[in-house]
Amino acid sequence: MLLRCISDFVEKADSSTVYIYVCDTTDNYGRARQRLFDKWFLKTALPGLHKFDYCITGTEGEEYFLSLLIFSTHPHFRTYLSLFEELLSDRFGK
Repeated sequence: MLLRCISDFVEKADSSTVYIYVCDTTDNYGRARQRLFDKWFLKTALPGLHKFDYCITGTEGEEYFLSLLIFSTHPHFRTYLSLFEELLSDRFGK
């Protein structure tokens, strides 16, 4: 149900939309949620949509799984990807 809602939302958006999502880890199921989103992405296979995955570590060793979704036709594709990676690097050393 949730994945269908996400699919509908993304499919209806235009290619200038950028998505960033973080998988909740408070119940220790963040990695499982990330795998579920991986399956959704592969199954949906929207033309030109790219997914960039990251894992950052919190101050107490907890892992946070996040992804950037962006269409290759986005006018600032490279800029957004670069800035997102720079932010993660500056903040979390990734």
